[in-house]
Amino acid sequence: MFFKKCGKIIAGCILGVGIGMLFILILPPRVWLCIISIGLIVTGIKKLLER
Repeated sequence: MFFKKCGKIIAGCILGVGIGMLFILILPPRVWLCIISIGLIVTGIKKLLER
């Protein structure tokens, strides 16, 4: 029953981990810093517009 409810969540997590490992092997650290900074900016703007 637990796996029936959370099957999509578990599959999404496994897929995300696999893609993350692939990106870590391919992309240089400078690109990772740009991706993280863009993500933080987008998250900050989203939080500001919620309130």
